[in-house]
Amino acid sequence: MCKVLVVDNDRIERHVTREVLNRSFDSIDYVFEADDNDEALSVLGESKIDLIISNMGYSSVNLMKMTHFAKHKNPRTGIILTTSKSEREIAHEVLKLKADGYLLKPFNPDLLLSIAKPYVAEKAAESYEQQRTKTEDALAQLKAGIRDHLYKQCIDVAKKYLDEVYDAGGDMNERCQMVVSYLQGVTDISAEYDLDIQDMLHTVTREVKLKFDKYGLRYNTYVLITDVITQLFDELDKDYYYTDDVTKVLNFIDRNIKGGITLEEAAEHVNMSSCYFSKLFKKATNENFITYVTNSRIELAKEMLRYTTMPIINIAYELSYNETNYFSKAFKKKVGSTPTEYREQFL
Repeated sequence: MCKVLVVDNDRIERHVTREVLNRSFDSIDYVFEADDNDEALSVLGESKIDLIISNMGYSSVNLMKMTHFAKHKNPRTGIILTTSKSEREIAHEVLKLKADGYLLKPFNPDLLLSIAKPYVAEKAAESYEQQRTKTEDALAQLKAGIRDHLYKQCIDVAKKYLDEVYDAGGDMNERCQMVVSYLQGVTDISAEYDLDIQDMLHTVTREVKLKFDKYGLRYNTYVLITDVITQLFDELDKDYYYTDDVTKVLNFIDRNIKGGITLEEAAEHVNMSSCYFSKLFKKATNENFITYVTNSRIELAKEMLRYTTMPIINIAYELSYNETNYFSKAFKKKVGSTPTEYREQFL
């Protein structure tokens, strides 16, 4: 997404320029405003700016300082100067400042848009390509996990992708586009395996497109993608032959981690006695069954505490803890703080 900085000591002209740009370009992420060069340098120090539209009414030294700093931070930053002087008067200074263009005041909105459009379009194309590459890489990692039949690995790489989407700071439309692209990729993978969930995936994708304001919160998207991958593995398991019991039971445990799964249920899933299974599990994972399940639940609890406003009592029940106090003690033992203290870190 494109970031623009408008520098002008005339507040009305700044606001009008900002409104014209925001109204005309969906791919502009944010239009910053600065009253003078000091404010402009402050903005440039904190944000990567793609296009500067600056009044030439400042000293040449200050303008040179600002343009040099902008190009140092981002060599591809476009510099458009605005002035009330004549073209003949400012031609030499425009060249000296190595500006990419200029506008003579008063200029109409169409002229502003025509000179800004190439920079905005270039950034939009660059952002699209970055998004496409990021999504393709994430789907390739997902396919590797599916190929090796590792459920938790698939969930982890999916959440990592979603974290990158949300941490990138784009707007809701951009996030929606990337989540939808990922779901479409999952649908394609399910088609490769000839799984009977493609209609469901098409329905989910349409719902996300139409109601991303509902699904758009990070945790809600976690749950959505987790449910999709779980159903994909449920279908895969119908015809998959596990060559080792550890992978089979780990997939079973991880898919049922919220449901209060017991040692006996896990052992039964791989046709073992509880005693033998317990020893095998400890040898394969270097931790006992209870510790593995507890740690997995606490990781889910951390997501809920950080990314939702769900009451702690509901989080405990969601993770099959019958008593909130027991959940809080288990959480503090693992994390070092109570659920409330952990949540407050992110408020």
